[in-house]
Amino acid sequence: MRGTPLSALQVECGEMPLALRRRKQELQYALKIKGSKDHPSRRVLEDHWSNHYGTFAAGRESIAVKVKHFFDKNNYVLEPVLVGADPPWLQELIDTDTSLSRQITKKDPPDVIKGRTLEMQDRYRGRLAIYTDGSKSTEGRVTSAFVIPELNVCFKYRISDNLTVFTSELVAIKLSLLWLLEQKSCPALSGDRKVVIYSDSLSSVVALENRSSSTRPNLVREITKLFSTVNMDICLTWVPSHVNIRGNEAADQAAKEALGSEIIDYPVPFEQNEMMEAIEKYVVSVWQEQWTLCETGGFYRNVVPTVSQKVQYINADRSKEVTMTRLRLGHCWLNKCLFNIERHDTGLCDMCRVDETVEHFLLHCTGSNVVTTVREVSERKNIPLTVPDVLGSISMLDAIHPALGRVL
Repeated sequence: MRGTPLSALQVECGEMPLALRRRKQELQYALKIKGSKDHPSRRVLEDHWSNHYGTFAAGRESIAVKVKHFFDKNNYVLEPVLVGADPPWLQELIDTDTSLSRQITKKDPPDVIKGRTLEMQDRYRGRLAIYTDGSKSTEGRVTSAFVIPELNVCFKYRISDNLTVFTSELVAIKLSLLWLLEQKSCPALSGDRKVVIYSDSLSSVVALENRSSSTRPNLVREITKLFSTVNMDICLTWVPSHVNIRGNEAADQAAKEALGSEIIDYPVPFEQNEMMEAIEKYVVSVWQEQWTLCETGGFYRNVVPTVSQKVQYINADRSKEVTMTRLRLGHCWLNKCLFNIERHDTGLCDMCRVDETVEHFLLHCTGSNVVTTVREVSERKNIPLTVPDVLGSISMLDAIHPALGRVL
């Protein structure tokens, strides 16, 4: 409807403001420049006297100034894209086993999953078993760990902050290979004993199996080379997590314990595509800050305080979707809204003779079936009787629509 705030519409549609979309593209371009030592546009990111003494209209600053805040705030070590010396067809294949992923699903009972896992592990009886795991906290701390139950060995490392869990899992595999390289003369590995590395990250095992990764190509290439350098009979095997497999649980516990460390034990540089995710989070955080401080859209901000890049409310029934979205935005065909755009004489409720606002219509109107429906659903589903809770509940919206009795 006329008067609906653009800022609220953008949040409802999951559409980032155009200025922020342009900022995102500038940051991505700057990242590509930084990721290449010989990029022809490298000079545009160099500091210049005009950045300090020149005057620029808002939004007309140089790209170096526009991206400076992000790269100052996220002072990560960026690893340039590297090209391997050996072509893929000359690289040795890694022995992997993901057969269990085709035999079980998340819907299977835990006892069934555990039984299938133990049955699979029986095939590797006699090998030295290494369990790897990675973890990440809500504050962005990232850790990697591996344990060897047979030798009572446990290594846990806090790696660089804000890396992905995928990276932490790969780093854990890499660290276990480095340990094998250092401990080749260990009695437990004598007689060309075979090794099995268990990882609960299927994506990591598949990436190494395919020798490719869109986010971590350098790391995958490095681990692939490590497998051939170690020169041992090693099978990288996927096992499900949290099904009470002793070694797997021990690795998980070690990784979580390392989150409490205040010191980064093993720095890991970012790769270009992983930094792309950091840019995405940064731009969304700027959007969130703008939305929180925005002078418009106050009603809708109480319903949806957090921005995201997805449509907030979708329904197959177009009429229902329009009506409920208008209610959520606070701009609909209620008398008070019509009065604000000069389409109603008083803006008062025909029954109660008070302002017919969204809150009055949903929670207080004495002549409305909607209020009765809202109270019944609230009591049945334990939903608080507040406008944000009512308009933020899909089940409540589904109940309200049939009771409306008129177009909104």
